[in-house]
Amino acid sequence: MNTLYKIAVLLCWMYARLVVSVTITGKENIPRNEGFLLIANHLSYFDPFLIAYSINKTVHFLAMEELFRSKLSSFIMRQWHTIPVKRDSADRTAIRESIKLLASGKIVGIFPQGGIDKDNTESEFQTGAAMLAIKSGKQILPVCLAGTRHLYKPFSLKRRSLSISFRVPFTLEKPSDSDKKNARLNAIHLMHEKLHSDEGNK
Repeated sequence: MNTLYKIAVLLCWMYARLVVSVTITGKENIPRNEGFLLIANHLSYFDPFLIAYSINKTVHFLAMEELFRSKLSSFIMRQWHTIPVKRDSADRTAIRESIKLLASGKIVGIFPQGGIDKDNTESEFQTGAAMLAIKSGKQILPVCLAGTRHLYKPFSLKRRSLSISFRVPFTLEKPSDSDKKNARLNAIHLMHEKLHSDEGNK
């Protein structure tokens, strides 16, 4: 982690511990000594930093390219080890960069819904997320977040809770050339299931 990234991660964690009760479960499920793909539901801007602190390693999250448009924001996002990605499309440049990082033993994080879920609508998972999951050939670690939106409103008479649950990792089989479309659909279905069903906690 570089200094700017460490500061952002630490500040987010200290703030979270100050205003809510934090529970972390399933850390034994985190793969050791190898690169892996991390997928998570996305509830707030705090999510990437809270996940990174819980893992205690740098996570290279994919972030929408709009956040890189100005020189200042691009500099900050790069310092935070993020990878720009075009939403609503399979961004092959972002996929190639992610696979390269995974192959070198790094952790790549992705929010398969492509953005923050502001109203619990559970929007469709992006095709690019499925392609990356399939092409990487790496273990996929589902992380289920709850309560991170509470951090937007820190003042409450009742102490609220936030949870980070690391679920059992899984892998996807590499499809044949004739079955790529079905493989993407199956990958999307499986990622959704692992993030949103109770089975993922077992």
